[in-house]
Amino acid sequence: MENNREMFARIAEYGDTWEAREQQMLSGLTKKVELAAAYKNAVVAVELGDSEDIIKSKLDASYHTLTAQFSPEIVQTVVVAEAVSQEFRKLHDKKQAIEKEKLEDKSENEHLEKELNELEQKGRALLKSYDVGFLLIIKKSIDELMEKNKKIRLYLSNQEQMLSDVAELIPGKNSQKFLAMKPVSVDYQPFSVNITLEPDDYKTLGHDFRRSDGLHFRGTTFNMIKNNPEEVKRRTAKHENNHNFLDTISTMGYPHPFEKLTHCFEQKNNAQLTDEQRAEYKKELLEATPVTVIDWMHEEILAAAFSEDNGGFLKNRDLTTKPRTRVHKFGLATSGFSTAGSDARKIVKLFRDQAALTENEDIKDILVKFDVQFKGLFILSTAFINNP
Repeated sequence: MENNREMFARIAEYGDTWEAREQQMLSGLTKKVELAAAYKNAVVAVELGDSEDIIKSKLDASYHTLTAQFSPEIVQTVVVAEAVSQEFRKLHDKKQAIEKEKLEDKSENEHLEKELNELEQKGRALLKSYDVGFLLIIKKSIDELMEKNKKIRLYLSNQEQMLSDVAELIPGKNSQKFLAMKPVSVDYQPFSVNITLEPDDYKTLGHDFRRSDGLHFRGTTFNMIKNNPEEVKRRTAKHENNHNFLDTISTMGYPHPFEKLTHCFEQKNNAQLTDEQRAEYKKELLEATPVTVIDWMHEEILAAAFSEDNGGFLKNRDLTTKPRTRVHKFGLATSGFSTAGSDARKIVKLFRDQAALTENEDIKDILVKFDVQFKGLFILSTAFINNP
């Protein structure tokens, strides 16, 4: 079996193609931001009066327009990945039902466990392409938007139910306090509802309300808006609807890179695993070059492209001409990127910590180089894109 030194040393193979691979990654990220912006425009174009069939048709047409920008192989892989995911869920539900009923069929359980492991490995292999992950996210987004629209249709005919559902999301006594309030307005949109409250009412609902002009309840259709001058309310509603849209395109293609890498570092020397299992984790670390890790982060960087509160992709920050240190630039680049920025900082710390723990100088050198190259690439990625 390949030892650690030989395995990590193979990372040098990427050196000759670094510039080409870097440009490929940046071009891929730019393309995805542009395509996601086009998809968002299609979502915004949906009207409240559209029937369920018309909305589905509009969103599906947008998806098919996007797929034309990818190879037939990528599009087919998306179909296969969906089938694998559906089969996994089906077997997982079956296994849970067996466990719930405490059926003592050991051979059946072992068979299901084996099938689930095989499907999981197959799914992970399919999702190594971040283009596949991107298209799956758009498909997931369409499904979630249709669910949001179903809720809106229900609430249009039953506002009392809508207000009751909102109240359940507000903790403690503030829940009943909200039900006693009279909203300034209730504005229904195809995928969300904006509930505007007087400032004195709004701020009494909790800490998050006292320090904001608006709040979106993640995973729901609800936006709470504080009554303000019309232009302020318009901007606030747009911002919260933006969060409502981002609900549907949050990362699903990969686990958060930091969690994935941490798990790999923990398991690569786990004595309870087989040699084959440990080798698999080491292989994943080998593949975790700075370019690849940025690839994994595309969906969260993409989400940040639509974030207006932090200026999107640093469009007002010149990180290329001013004499700033790499550390300073990295701090600026990560500060406006929510989950992506937080993950980037954690990943850098993870590799530094691993470098401090290893006694192998060759591996230590690779880990330190990752730190430097990853910072530079993250800065490039965020400065390269204009806010769509």
